[in-house]
Amino acid sequence: MHRYGPEWARTSANVSGSGHITGFLSSLPSLLSFGQRLAFPDHGALATLAPAEGIDRMNSSRRAVICLLGLTLVAGAGWFGCNDLPQLPETASSGQPAPPKATLHLENFVVNLSDPEGGRFLRVGIDLGLDSPPESKAAVPTPRIRDTILAVLTTWRSEALLAPEGKQKLKAELVRGLRQKVPELNVREVYFTDFLVQR
Repeated sequence: MHRYGPEWARTSANVSGSGHITGFLSSLPSLLSFGQRLAFPDHGALATLAPAEGIDRMNSSRRAVICLLGLTLVAGAGWFGCNDLPQLPETASSGQPAPPKATLHLENFVVNLSDPEGGRFLRVGIDLGLDSPPESKAAVPTPRIRDTILAVLTTWRSEALLAPEGKQKLKAELVRGLRQKVPELNVREVYFTDFLVQR
């Protein structure tokens, strides 16, 4: 009969108490050493057994060791899978672009709209969100900016502007126009600070 000494006790505690795969792997040499002693006992101990009994004893011990090591490996892998895999973030990224780094204020615009019957006006205040601040006030091409915005505003009709999605469509068209006509400004967003349609 084999007694399991302090070495086996230390090995078992190391496997069950470790939350990391490195600790588990470091205990494998001790497990294998114990398995060898269990599967291949001293020849003197087997010498007292009959040949057939000794062979059966060795086969049974080997099967027991294989089962024990297999269960230990599965348990260790399961523990590693539950505790050491990267944790998913609590909230998914919103996917929103970074906010503009600078804002350029423009004087209000008052324009005639393109309604067939005429007499329709739009008064709108606009601030531009920029990817980078202008080097100086003199570097801002104000005439080109205002000309581009006026060219867009005057193509709209009052009904389209008053529709639920009208403002968003106008913002998108203004951004496209400014990026084409004033690319050095790096316009990211258009903000309406005032918006009045007179019919």
